[in-house]
Amino acid sequence: MIQLNEQQLFSIEKILEEQGLHDGPLKEELLDHLCCQVEQAMEGGILFHQALRQSLDTFQEDEMKELQQHFLNNSNQKRSIMMKVSLFALSVLLLVVISFNHHETLDQAPPPDHELVPIISHVLLADPPTISPLKGDAKITSGFGMRLHPIHKVKKQHKGIDFKAAMGTPVYATSDGVVKKVGIMPKGYGQHIIIEHDDHFKTLYAQLSKMDVKVGDEVKRGDQIGAVGSSGMSTAPHLHYEVIKDGVRVDPEEYLRP
Repeated sequence: MIQLNEQQLFSIEKILEEQGLHDGPLKEELLDHLCCQVEQAMEGGILFHQALRQSLDTFQEDEMKELQQHFLNNSNQKRSIMMKVSLFALSVLLLVVISFNHHETLDQAPPPDHELVPIISHVLLADPPTISPLKGDAKITSGFGMRLHPIHKVKKQHKGIDFKAAMGTPVYATSDGVVKKVGIMPKGYGQHIIIEHDDHFKTLYAQLSKMDVKVGDEVKRGDQIGAVGSSGMSTAPHLHYEVIKDGVRVDPEEYLRP
């Protein structure tokens, strides 16, 4: 796998700066996107400057596709919310009907409570991811939200959570999905993997020491996809884990289940 050197990385950062894209919350994503595009092009046997020109030619087109996908996701999110509201309303209506029938027909035993559980559980637990990316009682050392950056020493938004773990600890897919990205970001995520689970959810696993999957691989919940490391912007071995819902980072702790 081809990895850009510091001089090549600096050249890409300079281009973003000239375009006024060197600041803001999307800086890391834009830099990572271009680096991965260039690396993939170079793997086809072309030189860095040719790969960079080719990637820049498609950069605006990719941005437009991402914008269109953002609006599509927002639309899908609204439909998903309406579907869940409808399912919940149906569950309540079913409870009312059962209760009414119970009072009307005394000689008919009421249905057992467990018959209602699948309907309510489907509303509450349908969303991936469904397990923790590490087995055992992994300790969370840094939560989601604003925090003091361990390297920059300024308050920044932490887009995921960090698990403390030894170098080489296996990392597992938290739900079924397809591998959408296997990349290296020297000044950020380091070696990282992104899995798309459905039209709404993606998960990101970063600071890895190795990656055992490639783009396009289908994975099942609990499949090993890599190992804990300290690549990228990291001070010690750990797993940085993110949950992305409809293009927005959300608190992964809400989705950690046994």
